[in-house]
Amino acid sequence: MWERCTTDGSVCKPAPDLGDENASTVRPGRAQGADVGVRLRVLVAASDGDWVWTSLSPVITAEGRPAVQTKGGIDPYTPPRVGMLLQPYFNWGGAPRSVSYRWQRCNVARCVDIAGATHLDYRVRAADAGRRLRIVSTATAGRSASAWLTTKPVR
Repeated sequence: MWERCTTDGSVCKPAPDLGDENASTVRPGRAQGADVGVRLRVLVAASDGDWVWTSLSPVITAEGRPAVQTKGGIDPYTPPRVGMLLQPYFNWGGAPRSVSYRWQRCNVARCVDIAGATHLDYRVRAADAGRRLRIVSTATAGRSASAWLTTKPVR
């Protein structure tokens, strides 16, 4: 019998969609990446019921690149003002192991990281006036992927 477990293995629930009752085959039938971030356990019992053997997998990680599913929270039409708190959001699929953020100041030609601006929220500063701000979110799950949002020029 197959079970899905929490990352610490303390809570497990039956997962009949993974294989037959004899645990002799595994049939991943759920959406790709659905078991990322969990552990799988197989329980095998002797036909006479005298013994039970279990094996718990390591936490399952995605081999592929995570994909941003939704992002927003920055108004693309209204320029931010000095003192405004920007609070964007990124929802990543594929259960990334890590997500990082970095804010950048942009002119026409390029964007440059803002020192120390590595949190999701950012309060607009006087030094940002006249420039666009960009937040870059990078998620890692085996491989990395990035997504970003950019403001109108700060007033």
